[in-house]
Amino acid sequence: PGPRAPDATQLRFDDFQLLDRLGGGGMGEVYRARQLSLGRDVALKLIRLEQLYFSNARERFRREALAAAQLQHPGLLPIHSVGEANGVPYLA
Repeated sequence: PGPRAPDATQLRFDDFQLLDRLGGGGMGEVYRARQLSLGRDVALKLIRLEQLYFSNARERFRREALAAAQLQHPGLLPIHSVGEANGVPYLA
């Protein structure tokens, strides 16, 4: 089976309970989510499913996560986790 979007009826994606959609851009959608294993709220960015049709999309998303993890600024959230679930890359 191919990539699947988070199930909107269950609002659960891997270790995350999706709470609210915060916004989106050309590459992804951002949700306020609860990381269940650690009991904390995070911003969860999921790659847009239509982006997965482009051969370099996963690599671009991975590079974005690596670059963001190197940044420290009061206006930026730190990267806690990166991964893939149900064929959909994410960063938290």
